[in-house]
Amino acid sequence: MDRQIQESNSITACVMARPIVWTSAWHSWRTLGLNECLDATVAKFYLSNVWYKMLGRLCMRYVDLYAAMVNEMEDEELELFRKNNFFPQKGTCLVVPIGFIVDHSDHFFPVIFDYQHRTVHVLGHHISDPLMNVNGVDPHDWTDWSGPQYWRRIGLLHGWSTGDATNMSVITKDLI
Repeated sequence: MDRQIQESNSITACVMARPIVWTSAWHSWRTLGLNECLDATVAKFYLSNVWYKMLGRLCMRYVDLYAAMVNEMEDEELELFRKNNFFPQKGTCLVVPIGFIVDHSDHFFPVIFDYQHRTVHVLGHHISDPLMNVNGVDPHDWTDWSGPQYWRRIGLLHGWSTGDATNMSVITKDLI
């Protein structure tokens, strides 16, 4: 266990040694203040740091919110993403659940994609009863926050075949 922690700490140190990882969060640190809207770069930095520290001890993979949102990556960007996320140098990436954060309507909420079971877990998308039923819109419709596009993009980042994104089991748990 101590060896895993040491390896995790050295990975974190190597990653944090690259200014591109932390400078945007540093410029937005004031959003951590009371009654401030948290900047997405700060959330990305924190969650990436936690994931790097837990690397090798989790049965899922984390994708930062910017990588999850990008429609198309150039080959160099994709190679950098795969390197920064410790994909295997050769062969395919093991299919595991993917966790990420969605920034939708000034609200962050976590999502877990399980590609093997074609299941989407949406946690805390809605935070109050009045917001749940606006203009007769289904509050659990994952197309509202572009869920199917996230499903395809994240699958492609990993080199996985995603299949039809309309035939999914979407499980939601709201914060009300």
